[in-house]
Amino acid sequence: MNTLLTVCFLAFLGMAMFNIIPVHSPFFLKGMRGVNNTQIGLAIAAMTMAAALVSMQFKKVRRVLRQDQIFSLLLLLMGVGYFILSVTNSYPMVIAALSVMRGC
Repeated sequence: MNTLLTVCFLAFLGMAMFNIIPVHSPFFLKGMRGVNNTQIGLAIAAMTMAAALVSMQFKKVRRVLRQDQIFSLLLLLMGVGYFILSVTNSYPMVIAALSVMRGC
């Protein structure tokens, strides 16, 4: 029962973090100096492209990793992406961080 609760909590946390990213990223980017609306649109497109590319590889990942390992990797990559967002002011690095996070 404890394992089930842990897995459910990790799944909820992953879904919550996954959905926060596309909602708040345009406002985050708008606050950066020199970023225009076109660049914000390109950032959203890059996140969508990363998600599409990663989702096409899920079958291969599932063969190698167990479900709990996939959740752990998801949370690790999201953490790395949020860390990069917290320390950078560079638009290309923000795009890289958002792509890593949304690719999860």
